[in-house]
This record gives sequence, C-alpha cells and structure tokens, in this order.
Amino acid sequence: MMTKTSIVKDIKSAGEPYNGQYGTLYGFYVTFENGDNGKYNSKDPNQTKFAVDKRLLTITSQESTMARPTTRSSLLTHNTQM
Repeated sequence: MMTKTSIVKDIKSAGEPYNGQYGTLYGFYVTFENGDNGKYNSKDPNQTKFAVDKRLLTITSQESTMARPTTRSSLLTHNTQM
C-alpha cells in the first residue's frame, strides 16, 4: 500500500449513469497532477468530492485507490486506461 498526495487536474463524466442495487450511480474519471487516474462513482450527478486544483491524500493498493478530500473519504477505483 502506498500513500501519496496530489492535486486533481481534470474531472470528466464517464458517460451514462448506471442503475444498480444502490440506486443510480454517476461515473467520473478523475486525473491527478502526479499522473494517477481513476473512476469515481457518485449518487449525485453534480458530485462535489473532487474539485480541480484541490489537493488530496490518496492511499493506493493493487486493486483500488482511496482518495481523501479534506472533508470526507471517497473510493476512487484505479483505472490505468481512460
């Protein structure tokens, strides 16, 4: 497990929402200044956990990345291709 701090540089919609067992989820691709990137799912189509130029602490494992904004934590699924 690795801990990093980086700044969000880009956030893009991942396309159409997904309807699953937890309701409708909206996907977002998040790119960090250090080159890390991943997909974040939000129940809100106007997600506010990630903001461009906001510094985050990320904890990376082989399967996923946990990104922690200053107010609360969020799961960011590691994605090597966007």
